[in-house]
Amino acid sequence: MVGRLQEIINAKKLLEDEGYQSPRLKPTQSRIDGDRKRLMALVNHLAIQITEMNYGFDGYIDGSFELTDEAKEYYSERYDEYENLIKGL
Repeated sequence: MVGRLQEIINAKKLLEDEGYQSPRLKPTQSRIDGDRKRLMALVNHLAIQITEMNYGFDGYIDGSFELTDEAKEYYSERYDEYENLIKGL
């Protein structure tokens, strides 16, 4: 029994030495990056929706996906607001 337990401990140590981190104990950098990307996508989606609700098609330049300066400023304010709200949870 002790031999098998020691093998497991050694294997875990080897994995940790190679940069592996158990997701239950500490998230890996790729998981942190993935979580950050999902947070940014959520915040962007919310900010775009509220900007479109307030500006409609008038918030876009000539029907393109580029926002007017006024709509960009509003979007940036909402983005920052939502990001801080979500991070505070």
